Amino acid sequence: MTWAAVWGSGDQLDSLQMAVRAVFFFLLLLALIRIGGTRIFARMSAFDNVVVIVLGAVAARWKGVASCLYREGILDADALAKTTLNEDELLATLRIETHEPTLDAVDEASLETNGKISFVSARPRSGAG
Repeated sequence: MTWAAVWGSGDQLDSLQMAVRAVFFFLLLLALIRIGGTRIFARMSAFDNVVVIVLGAVAARWKGVASCLYREGILDADALAKTTLNEDELLATLRIETHEPTLDAVDEASLETNGKISFVSARPRSGAG
């Protein structure tokens, strides 16, 4: 079994790969806290501690590839579930970003690696009347 198979890549992680990542980051943070000592948290403000926790959560969720949520009239329920989004949140973002009420106005919607949802506008197809 290769390291890549154990670590995984993209957004198709199985339970073993998620567990390996969780254990790795737990041990890494534990080692950093041991090196820095317990005073490291005493010297930081509550805001600093929250920033560290949020950054850790963001690092854990970063997948490296965009997740296609909608394409050519088909909403991918599995992709929505994996990204912890629902259809209402997708539609709300669509209205805010494109000022369109429905997904019929776009060909594709993807959750990008930066956490934002991008929309590819539907273009008139040649021969369409």
